[in-house]
Amino acid sequence: TSQEADLIEGIDLLHIDGNRSEEASMSDVTRWVPCVKEGGMIVFSGLTASTTARAAAWLDENCLKGNTVGDLENDWGYWIKHGN
Repeated sequence: TSQEADLIEGIDLLHIDGNRSEEASMSDVTRWVPCVKEGGMIVFSGLTASTTARAAAWLDENCLKGNTVGDLENDWGYWIKHGN
């Protein structure tokens, strides 16, 4: 699982498409987004699931929101990591 993986610093592109529970999606963004380098992109899949709303809000607060694409079956959005 992503919780067992060693962290990798300086990620250019992070694609999160994992367990869509509230706990798991929050864990994924708070664990891995800090590893993305400034200007790097985060792609997050599963935006229409009500359980990922908190993780998407966290991304909105901590990154620059790009666009969202898709429908109820295949939805995703992207964010750009900015300096704090």
